[in-house]
Parts: sequence; C-alpha cells; structure tokens
Amino acid sequence: MNLYANSTMPTPLLIADSGPLIALARLDLLQLPVRYFAEVLVTASVWDEVTRKPRGKEGERLTHALELKALRVVANPDITSDQLPEVLLRSGIDLGERSVIALATLIGGNDAH
Repeated sequence: MNLYANSTMPTPLLIADSGPLIALARLDLLQLPVRYFAEVLVTASVWDEVTRKPRGKEGERLTHALELKALRVVANPDITSDQLPEVLLRSGIDLGERSVIALATLIGGNDAH
C-alpha cells in the first residue's frame, strides 16, 4: 500500500514551510498532506532548511516523500520587494518563510483552507 497515494483532494495545493515538514517527518506522518491536497509544494529555501543538517530518520523520510512525488521542490519565486507587504520585509522572518509567502502571493493563495 502506498501511503502517499492521494485518497481525497478537496484543496488543490499546499505550500509547506520547514517547521510543519520537520514535525510531520519526525512523527512519520508525511503522508497526511497528500491525503488532503492534490499537490504539496516546497520552495528550494525550505527544502534546504529541512535537509541542510543530517537529521536521521527525518531526512530519510523527507527524501523518500520527494522520491515518491508526495512533495515537489520548486524554485524560490522571483519577486521584488514592492510586491510584498512592507510588514513582511520588516519582520525579520527567514528566507524559507519569505519564499513560502512570496510563492503564495504569486499564485494567489490564501489561508482559508
């Protein structure tokens, strides 16, 4: 049985940040987002954050999910500072978080789902 096979897909897309990915990998639950989203995107910056240091089983599980196409790594969006809210630019959040917000902004995402 492929735990990463889509069972229901009410929402088409999820853009994942590093914290939730690490937590799901640690709990061996990376199959959960795939059950509810047609596609799970990870920006290159987030992927670097979650795979930069050897994390044992977490790293193996993340790599396995990528190999099974449960996750798709995408390039960091090319977005100019005038396209992002000023508060985001002043917030001090890291590159991974900024890349997730920028990608969601570019594709018209929202957090209503």
